[in-house]
Amino acid sequence: MKIKTLTLNNFKKFDNISINFTDNINCIIGSNGSGKTTILESIAFCLYGDLIDEFRNLPLHRVGTTKLSVNGMFHNSNKLQINRTYSIEGDSYNHDLIINGATLNAHEKNNIIRNNFGDIKWFDYLISVNQFSHIEFIDVANRSYRQFILNNLVNINFEYIKNNLKTLERKFKIEGNNNISKFISYEREVLKFNLIKNRLSEVKNNQNIIKEELKNSRFNYTNLINNVTKNKNNIGEMQLDINRLHDINDALNNIINNIEVYNDIVNESNLKEYDFDKEIDDVSLYIKNKILKINSLLKNKQNKINDLKLEINEMEEYKAELSNIIKINELKINENRYYLDNLESEYETLNKKQNDFIKIKSEIDNNNKTMRKISDISDLTQKAENKLIKNHIFNIITESNKILKKIHYKYKLIYNNNHLSLLLDNGIVNIHGLSAGEMIFINILIRCILYKLSIKSNFIMFDDPFARLDQDKIKDILKIFDIISNKKMQIIFTSLKEIQDDVKYNVINLDTINKNP
Repeated sequence: MKIKTLTLNNFKKFDNISINFTDNINCIIGSNGSGKTTILESIAFCLYGDLIDEFRNLPLHRVGTTKLSVNGMFHNSNKLQINRTYSIEGDSYNHDLIINGATLNAHEKNNIIRNNFGDIKWFDYLISVNQFSHIEFIDVANRSYRQFILNNLVNINFEYIKNNLKTLERKFKIEGNNNISKFISYEREVLKFNLIKNRLSEVKNNQNIIKEELKNSRFNYTNLINNVTKNKNNIGEMQLDINRLHDINDALNNIINNIEVYNDIVNESNLKEYDFDKEIDDVSLYIKNKILKINSLLKNKQNKINDLKLEINEMEEYKAELSNIIKINELKINENRYYLDNLESEYETLNKKQNDFIKIKSEIDNNNKTMRKISDISDLTQKAENKLIKNHIFNIITESNKILKKIHYKYKLIYNNNHLSLLLDNGIVNIHGLSAGEMIFINILIRCILYKLSIKSNFIMFDDPFARLDQDKIKDILKIFDIISNKKMQIIFTSLKEIQDDVKYNVINLDTINKNP
């Protein structure tokens, strides 16, 4: 946008002043101390206020006043009325900015200024050129300054892109380190998980063995109880048989005794002629044989009972042993169950972490891929920046040489060894080998070309660009201004006096204005 009118109220030395600008070349003239530089500063203050460092601590209001305002009318296809006020109340101050009569929030105001005039750095580097910065662009030491200008010619902030890439790189590096730390920690967890898994398998196998032993012991114990019961039943049955045999034996003994009594009676009765002795003896012998057989049976039964009792005793001992084994195994099973519960709980916890471990491993792989992509993008960004800068410099030199040719200047600009040089009679001359006036001339030329190539603004300001320049150089610069302004761009510069030349420009005489406010 171009500036149309500027009104100052209590700004520095000015009480109340209004200035009209043309759309082409405007020259602010006046004696030393008339306020030429102040006019340029007021334009900067109108746009950026105390964002400009030199405006923060210096008093801007006229002596004896506490409030100032700067009102600027800017235009291209649209109009932009900017009114900035500044007032002091005690130790504090109030600062306000109104655009097109609307009260906007700070973000909206800053966006309007930035979109129409560029940010403060762009304005300070290119648009507003003070008396002591005419050679900054061509100074080899100011590489970052040149890169900022060149990158912004096409509205690409490579520095911003690279800083963001560095921020991303730091972020992913931190995340990567954190993930690696977690991964190392999880590796220990995985080792622990495998140990617990193996131990769990061992304990389960051992538990199964104990359970099988307990099952067998309980089976044997049950069989043993059945066998003991069976043997006791057999003993009871044998005891009954023995009792019956004793009864038979007693009965037979009674018969023997009765036979003997009968025999005595026979003998005493003199009945021998009947010959009972033989029958008695036969009966007695028969009964005695039966008694012997019964005694033999009794002995056999008793021996069997004794054997069964011995077997029962052994069984009882084995039963007690089995009972103890069962108790021990049951205790082991309960202990193992508690241990297994803890192991299984820890196993499940660690098993869940396996997914986290896999996830972190995947994140590390993705992080590494992203880091490689960021590195590739950084390389591509640097290559693109270098290529664009090279193209910009080529365009600057091409446009500069076109203007030099138009004004019949004897030098041609070239870019040599990463800085600007001059080609004179087929010889290369470093710019720093020129006089101060020549360097100022070349730098103003380059600034005008940069301004011409810029898409950020439509006006440029030079504060006393003709200092230390002879009349020929001044006329050449006016020709440059004329060529640039014919491209529908506005130029504002200050000078001690009006320069007589064929180039037409609008003269703003502060000496006259100050006399007739």
